[in-house]
Amino acid sequence: MTHPREEVSAGLQTDRPHSARVWNYLLGGKDNHPVDSEAGEVILKTFPEFAAVARLQRRFLARAVRFLADTA
Repeated sequence: MTHPREEVSAGLQTDRPHSARVWNYLLGGKDNHPVDSEAGEVILKTFPEFAAVARLQRRFLARAVRFLADTA
């Protein structure tokens, strides 16, 4: 019998970049694969300020969630 985590891992396509893992790379995260960091580097070569934009978007999201949680 396989463990559920092994089943999920078996379905991951780590041979091609995934937008969520590339975003994770751009935010400085650790949950990405070499192919994702390679894609992230291509983005940064084209748009050098993109990592800063990603961090600003994440800060906005955190502020919006805190605001909504406080008012709900």
